[in-house]
Amino acid sequence: MKRQMILGLLIVAMGVSAMAQETTSNWTKKGNFGLNFAQSSYTNWAAGYPLWTLPEDELRRHPYIDSGAAHGIVLYREHNPSERWTVEGLKAAGVLRPADADRLARCRIATP
Repeated sequence: MKRQMILGLLIVAMGVSAMAQETTSNWTKKGNFGLNFAQSSYTNWAAGYPLWTLPEDELRRHPYIDSGAAHGIVLYREHNPSERWTVEGLKAAGVLRPADADRLARCRIATP
């Protein structure tokens, strides 16, 4: 009895498998083709990090400058003469947190 039940289940499973094989004729074959472009910019920073000329979105990429500080740096440049453009000036104005200003001061910064 047990052997007949197993044999019956095996036949039913094979039938379901065969029916699943037949339904694949409705499938269509197609593919997608894509082409991606990437732009990279490598600058010679031997003169130092261009803190005083970069736009806000580029400043945000620096590890010590978050988005609020990047916006603050741009505003600081617009409202202060270039003689006051220093990391200490940014720190004193509250644009940079003291810890970030200390780390940024150790970087080579291009002159304005």
